[in-house]
Amino acid sequence: MKPNLTFFLDRTIGRHDLPERLRKLGLSIEIHYDHFRPDESDVVWISEIGERGWVVLSGDKKIGRKVNEILEIITAKVKMFILADRKPSPDRHEHAMRRHLESIKVLAEYVPPPFMVKVTSQTQGIYFRWLGGRNINRL
Repeated sequence: MKPNLTFFLDRTIGRHDLPERLRKLGLSIEIHYDHFRPDESDVVWISEIGERGWVVLSGDKKIGRKVNEILEIITAKVKMFILADRKPSPDRHEHAMRRHLESIKVLAEYVPPPFMVKVTSQTQGIYFRWLGGRNINRL
């Protein structure tokens, strides 16, 4: 993994439990609450995270459904992974990250932005959407 690859966890992930678990997996983690107001608009933090070149981890299954959010993801050239289990919990999110960590690292390092990836704890749990014009359904 690139030494400067940083994962930004949005406010839906929480402040302590999952961030600490992901740090134990060797990931460089930044959390929403250390950089933005709790109620900061998604468009604002998406823009800033894109500028910083960080990779987004979100638990918000609805993120990227609004036109202004998609436009900002594209404009800011964001790489976004959405932890999308039906019954979210730190355990399920950690399981999904462990199960798909190598694929996540490869996508984050080598695939040009902008893109969104849904990640679930299921075996075939990575669904890629490249926002540069074409989609790849499942990796």
